[in-house]
Parts: sequence; C-alpha cells; structure tokens
Amino acid sequence: MKSGFTGSPFFIYHATEFLMTLSLETFSSKQVIKIQDLIKHCDALNASGHEPETHALSALEPVVYDLFLVRNRTENKELEAQRMVIIQSLLKLIRYNKVR
Repeated sequence: MKSGFTGSPFFIYHATEFLMTLSLETFSSKQVIKIQDLIKHCDALNASGHEPETHALSALEPVVYDLFLVRNRTENKELEAQRMVIIQSLLKLIRYNKVR
C-alpha cells in the first residue's frame, strides 16, 4: 500500500485485512508483518492526497476491528500503544461519517 496506490476501497480493505492476519503469523521465528508497520502504511494513505474516506478509512477499518474487537482481551503494553496510535489516527478523521 504505497502512497501512489489508487485501488478501490474494497481492495484496500481486504488487502489490509489479509495483512492483519499475517501480523499474527511468524516465519522462521520472525513476525511476517508488524502491526506498527501496517499502521504506518495507513498513515501514508491518509497523507497521500487520496480521499481519506475511500482510502485511509478503508485501510484502518480492519485494523480497528482486529485491535479493539478480536484482541480486546489481550492486555500488553505494545497493543495498548498501538490502540492509542489508532485512536489518534481516527481523531484526525473524525469529520467523516464512517469514523463516527
């Protein structure tokens, strides 16, 4: 998900959902993709100049779902920090109905 990417919201959502699934996996004892890297890509989409409602929010939706609903019983400092970063990202986008 590079900043020049012009995919559809449907594709962005499902690509991010897939990457969130990969964030739970390890390969040769290394995490396949780190959540903080995925969050950075979401921020890059927001800064890319594309419509935030179709790009950044489509990418953030599966991240929010995973961090707040799927892993809601998991308590550790790293996840709490990632949740706070996501909340800050959503606050920047609060003017869009999809955030509310």
